[in-house]
Amino acid sequence: MSTPIIYADFNGIMASSRNENLSAIPLDSYGSLKDLTNQQIRLKEGMSLVIYADSGEGEDLEADSTVYYDSKHKWWMAEIDNEKIRYVPSHDNLWNQKEFLCLQCRQDLEPYFSEHGRNPETHCPNCGLSILTVTQAP
Repeated sequence: MSTPIIYADFNGIMASSRNENLSAIPLDSYGSLKDLTNQQIRLKEGMSLVIYADSGEGEDLEADSTVYYDSKHKWWMAEIDNEKIRYVPSHDNLWNQKEFLCLQCRQDLEPYFSEHGRNPETHCPNCGLSILTVTQAP
């Protein structure tokens, strides 16, 4: 099984709270949530992910990461080694994905978001599952 590829906003990079030699990026963006939900991934301590961000010009930034929950900030982090960030061809297949599928019933929620908005209290109108289920605290 290959390592999942998930969007992360590299602009949010900060020092890791677990290892002073590593950095961490919060997995708190819409792109992260959408990729996790569409791939039916619930975050877990120690999970391996490849994280990416669009850097323009047909290429993306990418890094191997280990996931941990930062209880101080109350969000999941992707821990990376700055020395191992790499440029790769663009992940257009992920960037251009328009749907946001419910984790449980797989209904496309984008039309619902367009009409009703999305926020931390948003639930699937079909099955009632929170859109934040994939990022719940351990």
